[in-house]
Amino acid sequence: MSRDSSRGQAEELESLRRLILQCREVDPNSDAMLFALESLDELKRDLALNGKPPSLGRHYNNTGRFVSSSGNICTNKITKRTKNDAEYRCGIRGSNNYNNKLLAVIRFVVVELPLVALFALCVIACMASYVYDEYLDPQFDLVTYTDVNRTRDRTFYHRVCSPSDITTLNPEDLYIQEHYTTNDNVEHMLTHGMSIYRNILKQETAAELREWVLERNKSMKKKDEIGVISNTNRWSFYIGANDHPSVTKAIYEVATHPVFRPALEKIVGTNPAIIEMTAITSAYGAEDQFWHHDIIAEGSPAKYAQSFIPSYSLFMALQDTTADMGATEVCPGTYMCSNSDADWTCGEYGFQVSGSDKWKRGDAIFMNQQSFHRGAAHVDPVGPHRALFIITFAPRPMDIRYETRLIGQGGSYSLRWDMWGHTLDDFEHANEKMRQPWTSLRALGLYKPVDSQWGWDWITQQSMRLANSDSGYDDEEKFENFVRTGEIGLPKFLSASLTEGMSWREYLQRTATRCKGVMIKVNLMLNALLLSIALLVSIIWAFVVKRKGLSTSPVRNTLRVCRRIVFYYTFLALGAIGILRAISNSYWATEIKNRTLYSSPFPMPSSNNDPRPVAVVTKYDVLLNDRFDFKNLGSLSGALDYQGGNVKFKATVQAASKFARYLKTEDMTRLVRSILYGMKREAYRLLYQNDSTDWVVLTDSDATMFTTQAILLESVPVLNALHKEARFLLASYKYGRRYKGVMAQLHSPLHIHTVMKVLMNRMGIKPFYLDSPPPQLVRVQKHSSNDKNVAIPRKGCILNSPRTFHIRAPTSLTTKRHVMRTYSLPWNVTIQSDGMLVLGDVVEAQYNGIYNEYYKGKIVQIREGSMIDVQYMDGEQDLSLEPHHLTKFVPYSVGEQVQVKVYPNGNFLDAQIVKILSDDDDRIVARLEDSRKKVKISQGWVRRVKTFLIGDIVGVVSDEEDDDMVMATVVKENSDGTVNIEFEDGEIMLHVDVMSLREWPRL
Repeated sequence: MSRDSSRGQAEELESLRRLILQCREVDPNSDAMLFALESLDELKRDLALNGKPPSLGRHYNNTGRFVSSSGNICTNKITKRTKNDAEYRCGIRGSNNYNNKLLAVIRFVVVELPLVALFALCVIACMASYVYDEYLDPQFDLVTYTDVNRTRDRTFYHRVCSPSDITTLNPEDLYIQEHYTTNDNVEHMLTHGMSIYRNILKQETAAELREWVLERNKSMKKKDEIGVISNTNRWSFYIGANDHPSVTKAIYEVATHPVFRPALEKIVGTNPAIIEMTAITSAYGAEDQFWHHDIIAEGSPAKYAQSFIPSYSLFMALQDTTADMGATEVCPGTYMCSNSDADWTCGEYGFQVSGSDKWKRGDAIFMNQQSFHRGAAHVDPVGPHRALFIITFAPRPMDIRYETRLIGQGGSYSLRWDMWGHTLDDFEHANEKMRQPWTSLRALGLYKPVDSQWGWDWITQQSMRLANSDSGYDDEEKFENFVRTGEIGLPKFLSASLTEGMSWREYLQRTATRCKGVMIKVNLMLNALLLSIALLVSIIWAFVVKRKGLSTSPVRNTLRVCRRIVFYYTFLALGAIGILRAISNSYWATEIKNRTLYSSPFPMPSSNNDPRPVAVVTKYDVLLNDRFDFKNLGSLSGALDYQGGNVKFKATVQAASKFARYLKTEDMTRLVRSILYGMKREAYRLLYQNDSTDWVVLTDSDATMFTTQAILLESVPVLNALHKEARFLLASYKYGRRYKGVMAQLHSPLHIHTVMKVLMNRMGIKPFYLDSPPPQLVRVQKHSSNDKNVAIPRKGCILNSPRTFHIRAPTSLTTKRHVMRTYSLPWNVTIQSDGMLVLGDVVEAQYNGIYNEYYKGKIVQIREGSMIDVQYMDGEQDLSLEPHHLTKFVPYSVGEQVQVKVYPNGNFLDAQIVKILSDDDDRIVARLEDSRKKVKISQGWVRRVKTFLIGDIVGVVSDEEDDDMVMATVVKENSDGTVNIEFEDGEIMLHVDVMSLREWPRL
């Protein structure tokens, strides 16, 4: 064969080789490709040596495995090189497979894994930004509690407690006795707002836990400390359920206590959520804390029962604690108070739970967080550290579609972030149910086991506290330090830049946007960089393998890398879309989009068309409303029965019910008349909270009918229980978010009223409604001679049902004896009392509520039941006075000593009234004592000053800004009108102006 012919064949073989390598249908590493390339190389070699191609012979043996022309089997395992050329060529493939695997590993680790991880972070950042913008940021608006909410959602009045509200001065009265039932324990809590349970923890458990707490205090870093009031020589820290065996054991003993657990679930609700778990230790030198409640009144169920969850703390003593060691001081009976400061009341009448003995190790005080209390000073130089283990419970959240309550405001909520979202059952079995990573997912609200129930998750409670500038989010300096020190957990390059006046919400929004933008930019840059590196590596690798006799394309290898990365990206993107879709379809997201998340159950109050007088509420009034008639409030639904006048009214009703059924109609009328007459003499009124949230005075007619119904229902326990259930159902239909359809708003209440009317009629009780009865309430008509009552709905109210709605009351010998009564109304009682104030009354008000100056004025507005705005006769106004600052105005009389001013900007001078002008003229004639001159002045320039006698207990204002008083006794009246007073420590102050003194409130 000529040289030109051999060259032509060689070129054809090379062209064939290139065509084979360009074939995309065949894997370059497959057996077929390797065999074809080896065959072409062998042909080219033999052509170069002999000038003609050899006979290739059979290429497959009888097993189906390909062989070279020399007959050697080419497998992945044959890599040994020999001098035999054929065997060497067969070994190329095995070596190439090894190199390919090595290249794949290097490519995945160096190129694909970083790109995929970076893209995953970018996807997470974009998802977080989207969720924040679409859901979390709008959620902040929905959970922000505004003044509009406070006007609409009020369920109680602004009650300022005084010493008379304290229910006991004896620590022994707070202990739960062995013979108490669970209901007794609940009543004990509703009476005092706190109860002491014995042996909540076993002695060895308390000792072991105390030892661990003290060791943690020693090793605790500054950043792990929780701030407490008066924190010098006080330490507190977060505790996890599995931090130490003693913690797990203590929680288990609390959760399984045979007396405490049933009472807890009846007070708070079944399987309550845990919202706080910490330890507080105080050592010698710790000072008295100020009196405080853990939940502020303006964000508590004390005033807004359906807007905030009630919470209860269990303080467990881990050692015998004496008074000198700082045993907790308490103020029983103050859990419904709205005071922001109780130092002047609780400082005088509060006491330590240790009493004169000690607070024993293992005993615990269970306390409503709205009760006033404080940590006492540790003044025992040889006494051990006082350690407390604290757990706080709250009702579990309801279904997100129906929940209206927020976390109470003002609390510290000292619970480690991954402990949120759990309930008491979870803590009881912490070893099995509270393991990572499930605990963290539970805290974030992402996952819970099927057999568990949700507690309050970390994101929800943080959103509520952040939106309302609650504790921890109300300090601008603390916020700036928190961000600058990196405690938020983000690198500084991902954190938004701080600007003056920036809020938490604005910071989070900017940080989410910044994270998204930074991750997108970094992702694009590194994708380009790493793909460039991949291309370079492919070129180098191609050069290396080419020297071994193989040919590969760097671009093709890089495109294969890109194809795999695109696959990974697509998988991540589709997963993110699926997650976002699931979030979008969740009840949580739907409620946010509909702007109904945590919305108020109460309608906006309209203009008050109630003709009944709006009252200034006092502690002596009997309060009636339907806003507490919800079972999800736990024991709080019965809180009104243990407040002020309701206690006496309930006792009176119970006493009267014992013989009411045996009275004739006229005797029953006289009984009710005497009850109402006695109540008015003692300044008791029946007040009802209408839909405008004002407390209005029931008319004599309504008061009579309500009292009669209450007495007769109390005499029939079964019917009384049914009536209570009916009230709860009607309140749920009226206010509950679960029931919004026509059935709930019209038909169901209609039939409930019908059932109760029939049952009450058969027992001789006339139904009475505090608010307007349903407009289409059914008639009860008598049919047949055997006195069977049938409730027939009016036309237009019958449901489209295949059956007619009939209710027949049971007939028995007992029920037949009862006759439908029509009670005569009592005569119109006109007795008035200083405490019975209503809107528009002319009053005498203590100026600013602090000065010994009393002016004539008029009540122009009553806010929150007991915050009174008064306009004086000279046009000046005094806002937010309390009921004890006002009395009914008693007209001035001739000869009365007063103080008057003659000129608008003049000083008040002592004077005596010598003449009262006509009713049409509001002026008086007074004689000035210093000049004996007679002046004619308006009553707006007249004031009364309270005088004090020897022996009177008075209060001396020590700090006008804080309104703090120090108790003293008047010991002498001086001729210049001043007095001498003596303080409790024996110090005497001379010539004190009576204008600076106040009357001391008595228990």
